Amino acid sequence: MTSGARSIGGAHPPRRPPLLRRRQPAARHSASTAGPRGFYLPSKETNTIVPKGGPIEWTTFLVGAVCLILAVIITLPIPLGHVIPGTAIVILALGLLERDGVALSIGLFVGFLALVIVFLALAVLAAVLHGWFAQ
Repeated sequence: MTSGARSIGGAHPPRRPPLLRRRQPAARHSASTAGPRGFYLPSKETNTIVPKGGPIEWTTFLVGAVCLILAVIITLPIPLGHVIPGTAIVILALGLLERDGVALSIGLFVGFLALVIVFLALAVLAAVLHGWFAQ
């Protein structure tokens, strides 16, 4: 939630603390986790998200606001209610990182879908509770 709120406020990107900035991981650690050939990305996935119609400056503000709302939705105690908002946040993050307008559009659509589903679930819950207490 804090990164979404920071994005709305126009804050600078997060930085590592000074202690971690001075220390660099040894090459042997990254080589042992990546394997002898490094990370392998098939060409199909590497060409999926590419810069297409990059976002303008205000898009970061919009995406930050949407991510903040979705992060609040994730914290609601709805069974499996965190899956769709989490997916939307991941798609939005990929779209921002790669400056891909299509991925941002898909992420905003999935985020809107998450909002609709959560509001429908809350409406059903309110109707059930109203039916219980009205009797």
